[in-house]
Amino acid sequence: MERQQTFRIWIISWLIFGSFMTACSFGGTSRRHFNQGVANYNSGNYEQAVADYNKAIELDPDDATAYSNRGSAYRDSGDLEKAIADYSKAIELDSGLAAAYNGRGVAYCDLGDYEQAIADYSEAIELDPDNAATYINRGNGLSNFGDLERAIADYDKAIELDPDDALAYHGRGIAHKNFGDLERAIADYDKAIELDPDDALAYHGRGIAHKNSGDLEQAIADYSKAIEINPDDALAYNNRGIAYASSGDPEQAIADYRKAIELDPNSALAYYNRGHDYANSGDYGQAIADYSKAIDLDSDLAAAYNGRGVAYAGSGDTEQAIADYNKAIELDPDRASAYNNRGIAYKSSGDLEQAIADYSKAIEINPDDALAYNNRGIAYASSGDPEQAIIDYNKAVELDPNYTLGYYNRGMAYVDSGDLEQAIVDFEWCIEHAGNVLNREDLINLIEQLKFEFGP
Repeated sequence: MERQQTFRIWIISWLIFGSFMTACSFGGTSRRHFNQGVANYNSGNYEQAVADYNKAIELDPDDATAYSNRGSAYRDSGDLEKAIADYSKAIELDSGLAAAYNGRGVAYCDLGDYEQAIADYSEAIELDPDNAATYINRGNGLSNFGDLERAIADYDKAIELDPDDALAYHGRGIAHKNFGDLERAIADYDKAIELDPDDALAYHGRGIAHKNSGDLEQAIADYSKAIEINPDDALAYNNRGIAYASSGDPEQAIADYRKAIELDPNSALAYYNRGHDYANSGDYGQAIADYSKAIDLDSDLAAAYNGRGVAYAGSGDTEQAIADYNKAIELDPDRASAYNNRGIAYKSSGDLEQAIADYSKAIEINPDDALAYNNRGIAYASSGDPEQAIIDYNKAVELDPNYTLGYYNRGMAYVDSGDLEQAIVDFEWCIEHAGNVLNREDLINLIEQLKFEFGP
């Protein structure tokens, strides 16, 4: 599993200030409440802003801008239904109010209704085609919706309109990263950081891109900078932990996961990631505890069941391991690793037929999984079919030419099938390439024994 979580794409919105108000019969009084609402909103006092706009609307029920601004206050205080109702009322009163369409798009985006959000942003752009912020917002919606090419086009347009807008480069960096174009993603994050050196999320995003490109040192540096700017960012600690784990430093990784959990005790992914590293270090009891906590927090997290199954298997509880793999597969029927892991559990319990069936399913889902071919080869060999085992080992080493255990297992299958000459070839490859994976002296002794049996 890719254990890395990405942050939510931000949204830009704006308020309509008093100078753009529709004239009303109560004149200065309504305007005063309106402007007080703007001031309170900008200071983060959304509750008082709502109260101010309530008074402005009471004095002028046809003021579309007051409804639009009150919608923004509701939205930022988390009441999305009231926000959408206010934006809709504003649009009913003034169908040319681009800000209301934009604001309603933001609210729909927050609700996860990206299709409706995109429609509203498009209407706002039609009404105000030179507003870079709306292109950024639509780009965000398209990116969340998975339409990365159109998202990038919108960010391009925003940059054309405002070449110094850091958020446009940031958004385009996210889209390039999700598209798999890490080089362009990093270039965009670089520009976003140049324009706004205090943007913690840009460092965070660049860290993800560097991690995905294999530059763990730079990823850790970027996550650390994000944490320096925002020490309360649990996700930055989580992702830095992943980078430390990938670089072979499980102790620092676990320390980062611990801090992530301290900052966000409801982070199922932080518990999952810490459990993963505890399992890798052989501390199965702590791994099981962390995976269980992750499951308590998110009962649909298939990866946590899969990981806990591995920990139970490592601690010798094959029955519970199979139960967890069953649940992981129920939640995510296309999770090849869960089938592979369940196959291992069935193999260890002696059910070779079910093991072969599970490995075959893992291969069906991911035909490039060398490990599944290797494991199925082991099951075939254990069931007395070395020829089929050799076919699977051939595929494993074809997919991964440096797969030491694949060559070793194939060598043993050749021994079982009586082809000692080919077995020696595989074992000699292992001696030359195995490093610390296999015991060199044992391999040398095995080859000498086979040569003796094979004869001159």
